[in-house]
Amino acid sequence: MDGSFTAEISKLKAANNSIEIELERTYARLNNCLNESHTVRTEANKLRHDIQILRSHNKKLHNKLTEAKAGITRVRRILNSLQTEGIRIELSTRDF
Repeated sequence: MDGSFTAEISKLKAANNSIEIELERTYARLNNCLNESHTVRTEANKLRHDIQILRSHNKKLHNKLTEAKAGITRVRRILNSLQTEGIRIELSTRDF
């Protein structure tokens, strides 16, 4: 009985060592995943910030474009009005 008890203890110790090694590997992988997760979160936050800046810039550009379109429309109306009154206006590209 002593031989089989000793053999069983040896098997259990070997199994325990295998479990400890696998646990260490799993712990190392978990730490790597946590580090990657932190890196991804940091990058995602930077991208969100960049998107906010770009949206703001896009809105400003849209507003400027809208103002420019309105200005062009006003100028066209004035030119049409002047031409209707018989006043001829010649514009060259240098006037812009």
